Amino acid sequence: MRRRSSLPGTAAPGVSGALGAAGCARLPSGDVLARPRSRGTVRLGIAGGVSYGYVDARGAFTGEAPGLAEAALRRLGVDRVRPVATGFGSLVPGLGSRQSDVVSAGACARGERCRQVLFSDPEYQMLDSFVVREGNPPGLRSYADLVAGRARPATGSGHARSARAVAAGYPGKGLVILRTGWPG
Repeated sequence: MRRRSSLPGTAAPGVSGALGAAGCARLPSGDVLARPRSRGTVRLGIAGGVSYGYVDARGAFTGEAPGLAEAALRRLGVDRVRPVATGFGSLVPGLGSRQSDVVSAGACARGERCRQVLFSDPEYQMLDSFVVREGNPPGLRSYADLVAGRARPATGSGHARSARAVAAGYPGKGLVILRTGWPG
């Protein structure tokens, strides 16, 4: 998984380098910050994943993603960032409907997302893994092990791991989909 920030049809502000490496090789057109600058505020979509980007118990906007986005946007002349907390699956549609101007959440640059938004350079990369009981009783080492029936996987809605399990041959209807705040 690669962590990225995105804008609808444009690259994320200030971090729009190697888009070809992400599989989303389109270039932005126009000034992607013109509308937010004219308002003086950027609405930043976040998925509510604790430590990544969320609104805490006091109503404060916090986490790695909003902190990084705020720092980058300030350097680009946008001083106010307003969080728009939503479910992970609503982030890209929220960009398209202009509920948010920018998204900062862990998302893989793939398929349909690449057709809808442009992605910035990665902020980090997280490799797939399985969380299992101590000693790994089912012996899971790959998605092929899931296909062989060694376990029934659980993941979050829209997460890249779901697509990877299905691509490996695991039946999509067999996935357990959990409601989570984790990005994906």
